[in-house]
Formats: sequence, C-alpha cells, structure tokens
Amino acid sequence: MEYPQEYKYQGFEAEEQLLGHKLPWEKILKENNISPDRRTRKEWQQILQHIYPENPIVPNKKWGKDLYDFTADKLELDIDDIESLKFYNSLGTDVDRMGVDCFFVFKNPQTGKEAVFNIDLTTNLQKDEAKSDLIIHAQQIPDYNKNENGYIAEMKKIAELIAKDLKSKTEETIYQNKLN
Repeated sequence: MEYPQEYKYQGFEAEEQLLGHKLPWEKILKENNISPDRRTRKEWQQILQHIYPENPIVPNKKWGKDLYDFTADKLELDIDDIESLKFYNSLGTDVDRMGVDCFFVFKNPQTGKEAVFNIDLTTNLQKDEAKSDLIIHAQQIPDYNKNENGYIAEMKKIAELIAKDLKSKTEETIYQNKLN
C-alpha cells in the first residue's frame, strides 16, 4: 500500500525524533566490504548486529534509552545480565526498508535461547500491516516534557508487550525440559 507523501515525511521526522539519525548504510556496507545483494530481513539484521556502529546497550536518544531500560526492567535483568538485551536502530538500512525501524535482540540468560522483537514506528494511524511484531503510532506517545506520567505509563505498557513476547520466545526450552 502506498501512503500519501505527508505520512512519509512526518514518519521520517517522527522516527528520527525518537530513534536518532539514520545510519549511513551504504558507507557502512562499503567500509565492511559487504555486498548490497538481496537478502532476507533476518540476514540483514544479523549483518547489522555484527557491524552496528553504536552501543546497542545504550541507545543514543531518550526514547530508545527509556524503552531499553523499561524492557530490561520488565525482563527482570540484573546488572550481570544487562548485555543479554540489545537495541538496534535500523533507520536508513535494508532492515528499515523491510518495515522495521528498530529491534531488540534478547538472549535469555537462563536458557541461552535468543529472540528478536521488531518495531515499526509510524505517524499513519491507519497503518496496521504486520511486518513487525509491534507498530507504534508515534503521535500517541506523550511528550516527556509535557506529560511525564503519561509518557512513563505508555513506555511501561510498550515494554511489557516486548518483554512478554521475548520471554515467551526464549523460555520454551525450560518448559520442554520440564516435560522430558
């Protein structure tokens, strides 16, 4: 489905406001001698994780950092396990072109099982395509400076959804082991 130009412009603006700058993808691929061949989203996500130019444990923008912190809290990670959760901004990459603006990777410290949670940010309230695990309508996130309590409540709600999904994807091994 093609969206009107104003949705595209507002969407890019909202994505950058929440996640930060777009990654210089072509430059990163060239510097790492990676061919821009056609690949699956999963393959591109694995490549991005390997060559990510920022710290995936400390997102650059407040929104990403808060979402990371609230999700880590909902996953009940302690300081020793904090590296098991990583957050990637995929703006400007092939992953972004495939409908994912950012994603979490969680390696469960108890099971060693890994899962990915994909997020698409949008300003189009009619957008409901399921290319990601979660579509977040950017304009529905309260401004922290104008409504701190509303912002925190919304971030906790989003983090709860992410943590619940990541737990369910990575705790299967525990359940299966109890059955055997």
